[in-house]
Amino acid sequence: MHEKKLKNIAYTIEKKFHIRVQYTAKMGLAIDEIIKEEAKADLIIMGMRGAGPIREALFGSITTDMMRKTHKPLLIIPQNAEYHGFKHIVFACDFDSKTDLQTLDYLKELVTLFHSKLFVVNVIKRNELLPLHRASTGAKLERKLNDIEHSYSFLENDDLIKEVNDFAHIHDADLITIIPHKHNIIERLFIKTYSKKMAFHTDLPLLALPDPHDKVELHAF
Repeated sequence: MHEKKLKNIAYTIEKKFHIRVQYTAKMGLAIDEIIKEEAKADLIIMGMRGAGPIREALFGSITTDMMRKTHKPLLIIPQNAEYHGFKHIVFACDFDSKTDLQTLDYLKELVTLFHSKLFVVNVIKRNELLPLHRASTGAKLERKLNDIEHSYSFLENDDLIKEVNDFAHIHDADLITIIPHKHNIIERLFIKTYSKKMAFHTDLPLLALPDPHDKVELHAF
């Protein structure tokens, strides 16, 4: 039954977009089976359909596991997302000194390919003191991005996810990008209540770039 559905979906995509589509149906845990196949891919895409507490809990868990285990960029597309190209891309950045900036090479290729404008957004909680190392990281980030069009915005809000989401809509963003380190960002995006709001109630695709440092934790956007 599932294989037949996949075959029909593959056929529809091939005819509509004139691309070659392969499909496979396997028994097992979804994340484990996807990870086994990821070496063949440059990008993993996951779709979201509908909300509700049961679906949110299930999808949140699957997405969290996928972010923890994959070494590939992960694109999450909400059900009602409309594709208009990627003219404006928001990068939610924490300026963590341990972040490997080589991770941004994929994002830079995307910006160049689509002639996008990149908005680098940093959100801190109200009255939070910034550590000095973030200035040094900011300088390194600027050198990394100096050959593409970009701008910086530094915002304050106790609800970090809502602030990023609101900023993205105000600036007509087509995509939000994050670097989900192993713990804190995962919890903020998909475990806490306000983070699920972003995953399930936004119409913007979310691109998660893998960080090669397994032990790096993100403290804030």
